[in-house]
Amino acid sequence: MKQTGYCFAPKKGDQEALLDQVLHDLAKREQEKQFGVQELLELKELPLLVEPPHLQIVCRELWHHHRDDQLREISHTAYQQAGRTEGILEIYFLRKIHQFSKKEQALASAAFDHLIGQRSTKIAHSLGRLAELSRVAEKDLQPVLDRLQDGAVLRRQKRGEEFWYELYHDIFSESIDKWNREFKTRQRLKRFARGAVAVLIAGGLLFAGNNWRVNHYGLYLASQEGVFDRIEVHQGTLAGWDMFQQRDFRYESPFLRQELEADKRFDRSIVEDRKNTRARLAGRLPILDRLPRYAENGLYSKIYRSEQNKEDKLVETILKTGEKDLIKPLAPQLASVRTAKSVDLLLRIVREQKNENAVTALAQLGEKAHLVTLLEDEGSVKDEDGDEKPVRMSAAESLSRLGHSSASPALIKLLKSTDEDMLTNFMDTLMELGDSSVVPELVKLLKSTNEDMRVNIVYALSELGNNSVVPELVKLLKDANEGVRRNAAFTLSILGDSSVVPELVKLLKDANEDVRMNAARVLGKLGDSSVAPELVKLLKDANEDVRMNAARVLGKLGDSSVAPKYVKFFVDEDARHSAAEALAELGDSSVTPELVNSNSAHKKHLMI
Repeated sequence: MKQTGYCFAPKKGDQEALLDQVLHDLAKREQEKQFGVQELLELKELPLLVEPPHLQIVCRELWHHHRDDQLREISHTAYQQAGRTEGILEIYFLRKIHQFSKKEQALASAAFDHLIGQRSTKIAHSLGRLAELSRVAEKDLQPVLDRLQDGAVLRRQKRGEEFWYELYHDIFSESIDKWNREFKTRQRLKRFARGAVAVLIAGGLLFAGNNWRVNHYGLYLASQEGVFDRIEVHQGTLAGWDMFQQRDFRYESPFLRQELEADKRFDRSIVEDRKNTRARLAGRLPILDRLPRYAENGLYSKIYRSEQNKEDKLVETILKTGEKDLIKPLAPQLASVRTAKSVDLLLRIVREQKNENAVTALAQLGEKAHLVTLLEDEGSVKDEDGDEKPVRMSAAESLSRLGHSSASPALIKLLKSTDEDMLTNFMDTLMELGDSSVVPELVKLLKSTNEDMRVNIVYALSELGNNSVVPELVKLLKDANEGVRRNAAFTLSILGDSSVVPELVKLLKDANEDVRMNAARVLGKLGDSSVAPELVKLLKDANEDVRMNAARVLGKLGDSSVAPKYVKFFVDEDARHSAAEALAELGDSSVTPELVNSNSAHKKHLMI
C-alpha cells in the first residue's frame, strides 16, 4: 500500500486506525467461531487470531472497489459502506460464484449441501464421495471444485491417492449457506414457472385441440320456424369458440319441423351421438309416424324388443297401451317393414286385438299358411263378444286374392256357418280360388237344410263345376227354394250340357211356373232349336212371365219355321204380346201379309 502511495485511514481522535479496525473485526470473527460469544466475554485477554487469506481478501476488495483516488487512502466511510469484513467477504463469495455458469452453480450448490454441516461447520469429503452424494459425475464436479479452491472458497488436500475438499474457512459458511438456500429457491421457482408455463401451453394446446375436435366431429341440428322448414344438420358445437372457423352447414335431414311433436320441436339441438341422429329425430315424431321412419333407416332395434335387450321398444309400447286407435294403423306399418318379427307381432295383434287390419297385413306379407290357420282356429279369432266374423272373413278375402288353394278344405268346413255374410264371403273365396277338387264336397252340401248355403253352392258350381254335377242340378230345378231353382238353371246354362235337354223339356210342363220358366231359359242357353215347338206352346202359358220368357228364348233360337204358328196366337189376348216379341226376334218378314190381313192382329202388336 505504501509503495503505491495509498494508505489505510490513520487514527483520528477517538477513531482507531482503519487497519487496526479491520484486524480487530477479523480477529473477533475468528474468536467467535473458535470460542463462542459467552467464552469471549469471560476472557480478559483476547488472542489475536487472523487468517492471512481473509485479510488479503478484505484488503484486495477495499483496494479494487473502495479506494479514494483523490485522498489516496481507504477511508472508514468506504469500509463501513462495504459492510465491514463480513460484507466484504460475502460480496467476495458472491462475486466469485456469479462468475460460474448456471450449470456450474448447480454443481457447486449440490457440493455445498455436503460441505457445510447443520451448524454451519465445515465438512471434508473426497472427490469421489462428494460426487456420489451429489449424484453427479466426478469429471463434471472436479473443475468446479478446483475453481472454488483457486478463489480461496474451498481448500484442497491430497490424502493418499485422493483429493479431499472442504471450506477454506468457516467464515464463508454463512454466506455460502445463505446463497445456497436462495439459489435453490430460485431454482424451485424457475422449475415451478417452467412447469406453470408448460401447463399453460399444454392447457392451451389441449383447449385448442378439443375446440378443433368438437367443431370438426361435432354436429348440431337447426330448425327455425318460418325460415327453413326442413331440419338441417350443421358441423360444430353450440357452446364455446370456433377457433378454426369450422362450423358450417352439412346437409338437410329428411325430417320437417312440422312433423315433430309440438313439445319436441327445437331451434338448435346438439347431436350427442352422430350415428343415431336420425333415430333421435324419428323419436321426436308422433308415435304412429315413428315406425316407418325407423324402418327406412334400418333402425330395427328401435322397433322390436331383442333377445339381448328385453326393454320395451316402439311396438311393445303401443301394444301395451291397448288403444285401438293406435294399434289399428300399426298393422299396415308392420307389413311395410317385412321382417319375421313383423309376422309374429301381427299374429299377436290378431289374437289379442281381433284386428282384421292385421289379417290384411299378413296377406301383404304373403303369409298364406298363417291365414289358413286363422280360418281353422276358431277360438283364437273370436273377440270378447264371441264374434269371429271380422277376422275369418278378412282371412278368406285375403286368401282369395293370394290364390292359395290349400285353404279350400277349411273353407268347406266353414260353409256350415249360419251367418249369411260369412257364407257368401267363404263361397266367393272358393270361386276366386277356382279349386275344382272341392266340387264333390259342395254337391254333398246340397242336401243341407240351410237354404242360403244351398243357393250359394249352386251358384258356385257355375264357376267350379263340370258335367258330373248336371244330374244334381236338374233335380234342383224343382227345388222348393226359388233361389236354388234360379241358380240351378243358370249353372246348367253355363255348363252347356245338351244331354239334359229331354229332362228340361219335361220340366216345361211342370206345375210350378218358376220351374217352367227356368227350364225354358236353360234350353235357350243350350241353343237346341229342336225344342222350339215345345217352347211355342208356352206362349199360351197362364203365367205372363213364362210366356214372355218363352217368346224371348224362341227369338234367340232363330227357328223361322215356327213363325206361322205365332200368327195363330194373335187370336189369344194373353199370348198376343209374347207372339209379337217372338216374331220380332225372328225377323221373318214372310208372315207380315198374314198379320196385316188378320183381324185378330192388334195395332200395337203389329208395331212390335
